[in-house]
Amino acid sequence: MTSSLRREVDEEGRLDESYVQDAFHSYLKSSLAQAKVERLLDVEVLSSAEGDLMITGASKYPSSSECPDSRSD
Repeated sequence: MTSSLRREVDEEGRLDESYVQDAFHSYLKSSLAQAKVERLLDVEVLSSAEGDLMITGASKYPSSSECPDSRSD
């Protein structure tokens, strides 16, 4: 357990940005699945949200500073 914790937490005890992004993406996916099962949202709204989630996906960049579109103006 310690080895995986080291990858998720930096030397100052902060969670790694990519870990948080991936966890949030996973949370959104499971929330949409639950809403679908319980029929909490219209089919159109669910389809749109699922499509948006698939388009954005989890971040493939470890931090926003490494994203090619990020600018440090």
